Order: sequence, then structure tokens, then C-alpha cells
Amino acid sequence: MELRQHYQDRVSTLAAQLKARKKRNKYFILLEVVSFVAAISAVAAYTTSEGRGLECIVAVAMACFVYGFTRWADGRNSTECDQLEDRLNVNRDELAALDGDYSRFDDGRQYADPRHPYSFDLDIFGAESLFQRINRTSTTGGSDMLARALSRDLSTTEGLLSQSTGDAAAIDHQAATINQWAAQADWRERMMAAGKRHRIDTAAILGAVELTAQDEYPRWPRLLCTRVAIMLLSVGLALTIVLAIAGYVEASVPLLWGTVQFFLALLLTQKPLRRIGNHLNSLNREMEPMVRLARLMREAGGEWQQLDEAESCWRELGSIVKAIDRRGNLLGLLFANALTLSDIRLTGRYLCWEERHLGRMAEWIDLVGRGDALVSMATMRYNHPEAGSAEIGDDQGVDIEAKALWHPFLGQKAVRNDFSIADRNFYIITGANMAGKSTFLRAVGINYVLAMNGMPVFAERFACKRFNLFSSMRTSDDLAHGISYFNAELLRISQLIDSCEAHAHTLIILDEILKGTNSLDKLNGSRMFLEWIAQKPVSGIIATHDLELSKMEGERFHNHCFEISLGTKVTYTYKITAGVARNQNASYLLKQLLGERKI
Repeated sequence: MELRQHYQDRVSTLAAQLKARKKRNKYFILLEVVSFVAAISAVAAYTTSEGRGLECIVAVAMACFVYGFTRWADGRNSTECDQLEDRLNVNRDELAALDGDYSRFDDGRQYADPRHPYSFDLDIFGAESLFQRINRTSTTGGSDMLARALSRDLSTTEGLLSQSTGDAAAIDHQAATINQWAAQADWRERMMAAGKRHRIDTAAILGAVELTAQDEYPRWPRLLCTRVAIMLLSVGLALTIVLAIAGYVEASVPLLWGTVQFFLALLLTQKPLRRIGNHLNSLNREMEPMVRLARLMREAGGEWQQLDEAESCWRELGSIVKAIDRRGNLLGLLFANALTLSDIRLTGRYLCWEERHLGRMAEWIDLVGRGDALVSMATMRYNHPEAGSAEIGDDQGVDIEAKALWHPFLGQKAVRNDFSIADRNFYIITGANMAGKSTFLRAVGINYVLAMNGMPVFAERFACKRFNLFSSMRTSDDLAHGISYFNAELLRISQLIDSCEAHAHTLIILDEILKGTNSLDKLNGSRMFLEWIAQKPVSGIIATHDLELSKMEGERFHNHCFEISLGTKVTYTYKITAGVARNQNASYLLKQLLGERKI
């Protein structure tokens, strides 16, 4: 309730601020009209009055100043309105998420891969996925970083922070950062709002600049002597104009001088500027929110303080992009080139920028992406105060000790279970249809993924070591490539074996293996596979309807079940217990279904 109240309070506060800001727009428009009319009136008075020319000139100057200041204030107010609206939408989206509606967030289906060791089976990507529930990124790079974190090799300690120590301390450090950022609600709100109106395409920024860098441009526009020459030519033209007004030189002199400068700038830089503009044209929408994001991220301190240089770099690039865009104004281009050789200065400005900053662009964009992904993780931490923190062991091995574990997608209605997994042990889980076997398997896998990224885990206690994870729960045929269901199962098992042989410690999560063959063949094949894999440094959780597999119980094989009660209706407890399931519900439910039909 406290969490919901926070977002509701933010919506009310921001809506009131936005309403007040929008009211100001009316006054700005009125003041612009009044000052514009005043300026025109003063000019008209100057042309008709005698002896009061100075007062009219002062009035024109004052009216122009008021008009210009009002336009600037109006623009700033509009920007602030946009930012308030974005922050308002951030909080509205969070309220919707609390009600189970995650449709406002990217679901990451572009990252889904049926051949991935575990992400496809555990609903990491796609509609209503773990990614969609976590994702609050403002940049495409942040989205990529978050996806990479949720689907990486979990036996390593690779994280989103650069100060990786190579052991469990790296995960603990990331968890501490996530918890720290979770407490900074206002800062996270502004971070998420930066990309709310338009997601920042970091790949487009880097790609456009790299494409521009691949072209060959004349280097003389960036030379000091060129800049000095431009300054002298511009000053010389200005002096000539003054002398022409004073009557010391013919008016044709500055006119000819300006014409020569216009064509000189146009001819020397038309091709390079066109190529630069073609590459950078798509960045106009990206740079302003990118600068704002870098400025906000610097406030986090630590390694993100180095974004101070990135902020000034991106601000300058945004200014260059806008200047190139303004060249479409032909009248402005005429005067700018004629008076100041602006195209030559603009070309030199970009080349100097490229020389100073291009080499670090990838590093900065990577840093922003990592911070952006961590903001999403911190928001999940804030949104789930009921979740706990994982305890990660220093060494490797399949070892999980979970108390009151539940699946994060189920919320308050989830039934919590205690469960332990020991290294090189196998747990055969039996139970009726819909009894909770698959959900439990996914709960174990998803919580391990969360734990290895320093995120909250949905358990009162979740202690584990580091190990590789592989699952096989959603195998499907591929008729387009001539792969039958059974063949697809064999390919998945082959992939599983390769993964186990590539890692010292692996946990496998299997749900009804070898479904594509008859019952006896399935039983024999499953038993053969489990006996073979048990010789490897592997642990496993295997859900099955084959009660005969429970006869493998011994030193390393253990039976657990989700039992149901059959009476006037089926009762599901969703609690895992030791032993083998006694009751099945397929025949019972089918009998009920057929009994409701009249022949």
C-alpha cells in the first residue's frame, strides 16, 4: 500500500505542477504579441516623429529585448512541461505495473532465442516476461545490457560494474549499488523520464559517428591558420561595411567581398558537409536526451563521474547537428557564409570534435548503457520490498538453500516452498497436471538468474554458489526445417550435454523429457539418460509423470512431489513434499468433462 501511495502522490504532485506550467504558456503568448506590436509601433513612430528619434529607438530596443526574452522563457517553460509530462507518465506506468499491466514496457522479444541454455524456458524474454517486468531503460544500449545480464553465462561473475573482482564480491558490489539506487526514487524517476518521450538509440549515435569517420575529409578546415584566416576575413568585411556606411568606400566593395566569401565557403565545403549531414541527420532527436541522461548519471558518482567529459562532448555534437540542420534555411545560409564563412567553420568544428572525442564514444555509450540497465534493476528492487537478498558463496558448485521460495510472476497469491539442492544430486518431481511442477522449476531458475545479477530474490532466504544453468522445458518441432518433435528433443539433449561438458558445475532443469516417443521407450530412454548424466559434475531437477522414474531413488536421486486431493473437486496445495505423488487428475477431470456432455 505504501508503494502504491508513493506513485499516486507523485502523479498528483506532478500533474499539479504540469497544470501550473501550462497556464504560463498563455501569459508568454500574450507578452510575445504585446512586445511584437510595441516594437512595430515604435518603428512606425520613429518614421513619423520628429525630434523624438532616440526615444523611439530605445522603445524598439526594449520591445525587442522583451520579445526575445519572452520567447526564450516560453521555450524553456515548454521544455520543462515536456519533462514534467514524461515524469508523470513514468509514475502512471508504475501504477499500471502494480496492477499487472506491463504493456507499456518493451518485452524484449527481439532477444528471445529457443536455443539459449535457459532464457526461453524460463520466460526471460517476450510478453509478460521477466525482462518486461524489469525493463525501464531509456536507451537501446541499456536494453541490450539488461538483456545480456539476464541471459549470460551464470557460472561467471560478469556484471554491469567495471570494478569486477572475479568472485562473489563482484555480485555483492552490484547488489549494493542496486540497493543504493533503489532508495533514490526522485533521481531514478528523472533517469527513466529521459527516454520516455523518445527512446535514445545509442547504437544509432555510435554508428552514425563511425560512418562519418570512415569518410575522408580535407583536414585544412580544422587547422589553426584556417581559423585565424576566417576571423581576419570576417573582421575585414565588418570594417569594410562600416567604412561603406560612413562613405569612405564604395558600397560595392563589401557587397563583392561578401559574395566572394559566400561562394568560397559553399564550394570548398559543400561535399564534406553534405556527407557529414547525411550521416548525422538521424541524431537530431537523440542528443538532447542523451546529454540530460549523462548529466543525471554523473550524480551517481563512482565510475559514472567520467561522463562529465561525455556530457560536454554530446552537447557539442548536438549543437553541430542542429547547425547542420539549420543550413536548410537558405536566407540564413546566405548571410552566415557571406559574413562569417560559417560552412568552413562548421566543417572545422566537426573535424576537431571528431579528433578529440571519437575514440572514447564507444566507452561512454557502454558506460551509459550499464548505468541505464542498473536503474531498471534498482527500480525492481524498489517495487518489490517483499523480496529478499541472495547470499552468494565464494566457490563454484551446484548448491542452493531456499526458504519460502516463490515465482515472482505470481505476486501475493504465490504458495511458498522450501527446497535444497546439493551438488551432484538429482531431484525427481512427480505430480498431477496443473499441480505446480513447471512453475516450481521456473521459480528455482528465475530466482537463480536474479541472484547472480545482484537483484532481489523472491524467497525469505536464497543461498547459492555459482554454477552453469541449462533447462529443457519447451522443446518444439520445426516443420519448416524438417525437424520432428522427437528430433528436436534429441538436439536439445545434445546441446545440454555439450553445455555440461563445457562447465565444471551445471544444474539442469528438465520438464518431461522424451515426450515424443511411446511410454515404455520414454521411460527407458529417460532412465538411461539420467544414469549417464549422473556420472558428470551435474545436478538436476526433473519433473515427470513417469512414476517409474521414482524407483531410481537412492544416494543421489531423491523423490519429491506436488500432491493433490480428489473429492467432489480437485484440491491443489502447490506445496512440494518428499515422496512420490499418489493421485493423478487427467482421468478424473476428463470424466467430469464428458459427464457434462449429453450424447
